Amino acid sequence: MTGTNTTPVQMRLTGHSNPFSLTPAAHDELLRYLEQARDRLAGDPDGDESVRDLESAIGDTLTSIGEEAVSADRMRSMLGEMGPIAGEPSTPSPTESGPAAPRWCRVGDGKWIAGVCAGVAAATRASVTWVRIAIVAIMIVATVLLLPFGHYVVLVFLAAYVLAYLVAAVVLPPAVDIGRNAAITGAQTPR
Repeated sequence: MTGTNTTPVQMRLTGHSNPFSLTPAAHDELLRYLEQARDRLAGDPDGDESVRDLESAIGDTLTSIGEEAVSADRMRSMLGEMGPIAGEPSTPSPTESGPAAPRWCRVGDGKWIAGVCAGVAAATRASVTWVRIAIVAIMIVATVLLLPFGHYVVLVFLAAYVLAYLVAAVVLPPAVDIGRNAAITGAQTPR
């Protein structure tokens, strides 16, 4: 393997005092990803802060990996899980008509059970409190409306309601926190 640099690269990321050891190919993958994030968020007044938050989240993920030197395949996999960065690119192409719609996910920050309500709130830019109130209100109103049909019908409805939440908890991909989801999707943090 003459001519190939295999010496690990030490890279510091925002919010982390210790450098991370990356293979040169993994280092290049990460630099491309962060550059793409900067380009896509260039028109956003909070773009620099979003990129710093994204960089910090990548560092958190790298800390949990704990490998000697992160390989390019592992880096691609990790960045793929984080997803593409939404926003207006600094030089829009003719095929892009605007910012990408927020992606649906589960958010771990402030979750009560699995983070589904927090994810719905982040994707719809609503308050997580209002999402939770709406879900409970729908359940209560539907239960009251189904009572004349018997307790069996109410139990089937409640079981289906819980099952729908569990399916959403399994199907929706996780995001670490609402700020990270906002950086990934271009959504604003819910209030």
